[in-house]
This record gives sequence, structure tokens and C-alpha cells, in this order.
Amino acid sequence: MEDAAVRPRLVATVSASGEVRPREEVNISSQVPGQIVELRVEEGDHVEKGETLVQLDPERYRSEVQRLEAQLRMAQVDVDKEDVSLRTAESNLRRVKALYDQKIVSDDALDQARLSVDSGRITLQSRQEQVKQVEADLARARDDLSKTTLRAPMAGLVTRVNAKVGEQVIIGTMNNPGTVILTLSDMGEVLAEVNVDETDVTSLRPGQKAEIRVVACPRCRTTYTRARWNPSETPRTGKGPSPASPSRSGSRTPTTGSVPGCRRMPRSRSTSERTSSPSRFRPSSEER
Repeated sequence: MEDAAVRPRLVATVSASGEVRPREEVNISSQVPGQIVELRVEEGDHVEKGETLVQLDPERYRSEVQRLEAQLRMAQVDVDKEDVSLRTAESNLRRVKALYDQKIVSDDALDQARLSVDSGRITLQSRQEQVKQVEADLARARDDLSKTTLRAPMAGLVTRVNAKVGEQVIIGTMNNPGTVILTLSDMGEVLAEVNVDETDVTSLRPGQKAEIRVVACPRCRTTYTRARWNPSETPRTGKGPSPASPSRSGSRTPTTGSVPGCRRMPRSRSTSERTSSPSRFRPSSEER
């Protein structure tokens, strides 16, 4: 009994390498094509939400706004003109109707006056619809003009800059991706993603403690218990992860966990995760 009490506890460990990345990462792209005339941030800069990051050449979009504003004024003038014509036709109809009641004008003159009023009403309605169409085009042009200024959608760190001043930015389509100007990351909370070999994955269980060591920062070390498994690699029985399929030789099962102790790392770093648990191969009472 005394030997069993002082016998050291056997612990099995599994080591794996991976990388540290931010939980939330945003690729900044432009919704309108244009040339970069100003790039206000560099890699490693910290920005606040709403801060200006990139300025595209706005001249073409500003000219379009001015053209549509002038077209809108012309359309409103046409509406006023047709309104005056309609009031004139209505006044003429009243005079013709009074003369018709006195048997001075014929039926054709009265019908012609009525048709002039109906035609004037239709023309006025058409001009009013044209004003609405120009207003919609102007709103879209103003929206495109505002999109030439790219602002930060969140506070974070600029972890990657892919463009330079003078380069042309294209927008994405169904088959061609757009230009990613820069990448903005929220380093307030980062994730450590490690690849556990299929031969070791059966020794792990969700919720086990894991120790994270960052290679680039030997003093950056933390222990956490919020590890989780990739659902695609977890069997339906709920008894833990299963080894990779034999047909996928050499495949690895990713394990993802959050590391609350690491903040503001501009680039992904290689890490090593060591997960410890009591050995399942401890000697039985009969072997003792």
C-alpha cells in the first residue's frame, strides 16, 4: 500500500505545432474601381473604427455627381414647364366649354380642348417620373463617390498591406476576386490552431488543458482549457475525436482554442501545443 501511495502518476503528453491568428480578421477591398492616390497606414499600425485607411481617385465619380445634379435641375425645369402648359390647357378648356354651352363652337373644338388637357397631364406625369429616375442615379453616384474613401470597419491592427500608391484597384466579380488592399485584424483575442497527428488524436479529449508556447516569444506562455474540436472529425457517439480515415493517409485533425494571454501580434507565429492528460496505460492493481 505504501508503494502504491508514493508511486508517481504517469502522464501522457501530445505535442503539435500550428499558428496563432486573430479571431476576427477583415480584408479591406474597394467596391468601386479606381487608382490609389493615398495610403494612410502601414503594416503594424493600430487604427480606430471609422479611421480613413485608403483614398482612391475621386475625380471621375465627382464629375458624374455634378453631371447628374445638372441633369436633375433640367428635369425639374421640364416639370415646371409642363405644369404651366397643363394649367393653360385647363383654362382653355373652361373657355371652350363656356362657348360650347352658348352654341358658339362645335363639338370638335370641345373634344380638342379636352384632349389637350389629358395629354398635358400625361406629359407632366412622365416628367415627374424622369425626375425620380435622375434622383436615383444621383444617389447611386454619390454613394460611389463616398466609397472612394475606405474607412476601418473596426478597431484593430494592420497586419498586411498588399497595395501601393498609384496602383489600380479592381472590384471582384463572380469568377475573379477583387483587389485586397490590406488586412485588418482584431488582436484583442487570438486563436491558436494546431494540427494533431492522426496517431495522437485518440489520446485527446475536449476540455483538456493545453499549454501554448510561441516560438518567437519564449516568455509568451499560457495554459487554457477552452480547446474544441473540428466537428467534422468528431464522431456522432460523442465519446471524443476519432482518428482520420485510412483513405486520407497523412491527414491531420485541426484543434482550435482561444488564447487570452496573447495580444497584438502583427503576423502569425508558429506555436507548439502540449496537451497533457492522465495516462490510460497506468498499471492495474493486478500488475502492481
